[in-house]
Parts: sequence; C-alpha cells; structure tokens
Amino acid sequence: MKIKILSAILFLSAFLSCKSGYDFGIDTSPKPVVNCVFHPDSIWKIELTSTPPSLWDYQFNPIEGAKVRISTKSHPPVEMDEFIAKEPGYYTSRFEKVPSETNNPITLQVITNGDTISSESYIPPKPVFEIKLLDVIVTKSDYLTVYGLFTYTITGKIILKVNTRSTGHLWYAAKLRYRNQMVYGFPGHMHLSEPDSSAWDVIDFYTRFPGAFKTLRRTDGYCLDLSAYAPETDELVFTVMGSVANLKEEPDFMVLTITSITEEYLKYNKKIVDQYVAGQDVFSEPVSVFGNIKGGLGIFSGINSVTDTIRFH
Repeated sequence: MKIKILSAILFLSAFLSCKSGYDFGIDTSPKPVVNCVFHPDSIWKIELTSTPPSLWDYQFNPIEGAKVRISTKSHPPVEMDEFIAKEPGYYTSRFEKVPSETNNPITLQVITNGDTISSESYIPPKPVFEIKLLDVIVTKSDYLTVYGLFTYTITGKIILKVNTRSTGHLWYAAKLRYRNQMVYGFPGHMHLSEPDSSAWDVIDFYTRFPGAFKTLRRTDGYCLDLSAYAPETDELVFTVMGSVANLKEEPDFMVLTITSITEEYLKYNKKIVDQYVAGQDVFSEPVSVFGNIKGGLGIFSGINSVTDTIRFH
C-alpha cells in the first residue's frame, strides 16, 4: 500500500513539474481581496489586494488607484484618500475615523478596474464580563539566563463569565498576553513590533467549552460561539500555560482582551482553521474560505474590545 501511495506521489510530482504553466481549466482570473477588521474610534485600514493570476503564482499584489468609500446611515460616503504602499498595501484616511456607534450598518464600496465590490458590517456592543484568577504559579528558569534576563513560566486558571443577556451578543474572541503590544510572528511565537527586539511572549490558554476553537494568525487566542451559553450558570474555565522571556524581574500581571466579533468574522476564522488543517494532508478535500465581500473575496467586519490587566498578587 505504501509503495502505491509513493508511486502516485512521484507520478503527480513529475506531472506537475511538466505542467507548471497549466491551470487545469480552473478560472484563475484575478479577484479583489478585502481585509478590514475595524474597531471604534480607530483609523481606517482597508487592505486591498488581488489574487494571483495562476495556480502557480502565490503572490497577492496590492491594488492601487481604487476608489474606496465608507458610508453609514448617519454619515455621507467618505472616500479613503491615501494608499499606503506597504505589503500588502492598504487604504486609510487622514481625517475620518471609524465611528463609535454600535449595531449600525457600515457599508464598504470599492471600485477598481471598472468593477464594483461591496460589503456591509457593524460594530458589535462592547463585551460585559467578570473574571477570577485561580492557582497562578510563576517559575523562574535559571538555566535560560541571558545577560541577566530571565525566562519565567506561568501556569494557572482563569474563570470567565460573559454577560450575553445585557448585550444580546453571542460571538466573542479572547486572547492573553504579558506584553499587550505583541503582534503575530507565526503561530505559537510572538514578536515585538521592532525587528531588532529579542523579547518574546507565548502565554496561551485552553478551554473545553463546546463551540470554542483555536484560531490562527489574525485572531490569536480563541473565538467563542456562546449561542449555547447560559450566563447565569455557565463559566468558561481557561487553563493558562506559557512563558515570558527576557525579564529582569518576576512578572506580576497578564493582559486579557475580550472582543465582541460578528458572526461573519467567526465563520471566516473557522474556515481559515479548516483550510490550514486540510493543507496538512495532500489527499484532503479543498476548503472554500468564508467571506462577506460581494464581487470579491475576504472579510469586512467590526469588532469591539475590552482589555483588562490581571494582577497575580
């Protein structure tokens, strides 16, 4: 059986090497891709790229010269007036910020190469929750000392109760950090924004609540579907596991961020995870990623976050 599978893989590899310019009749015409997750009172940052023109090209190129407009019921359309030429490239505005109103429709319209794509979303209500910290243990790893800086492991439990009754909202995300300014380097490893920094932060947590799933890249932490959650009785118990490197003193706090997200954003992230898992198996079926962009691909969604500092002592 193993010999047959190996032979099939070798045949497929040889065939693909000869057909590297052939797309097997699949429509590979470039499609616009939107990536925009916006938060109240932040700047607009609307990434706009184009899919590769071939199955053998993996480069998503920025779309320049597009007309990108944002509108709400209470505000006339505003055209984004700046294209920031960084990978992958995005549109923003020097004067207009994301509105602070929740549960009001926000519409995106993009005109590029004669085509119009659009989407609609909203900013969810701010999350309301209570937390309790249990059994926290911080341990210094002396054998990892570098220039007088130490690595500390952190374990414990966090009990989270979300008040879904007061807001009527059911979809959330949660992440845990020591340094809240950390951004993703790659899954499981965090880097500071400055490229020459060697600090890292890998605090993570796990929960067994049904409907929770670990997400990758865009939403570090968990997305939570609490449609089966009873706020009067149910608790979310997060088991904390992780470490923080390059500290002079023992850490005495963690930063927990709870974010209200839209159902569309939850579906988008869940499909991203499904696609990642399918990509690990050469014989798996392809996964279509969910999106809410009419005439294109990607996600346009509001979020609303609350950050809480949890003191150990």
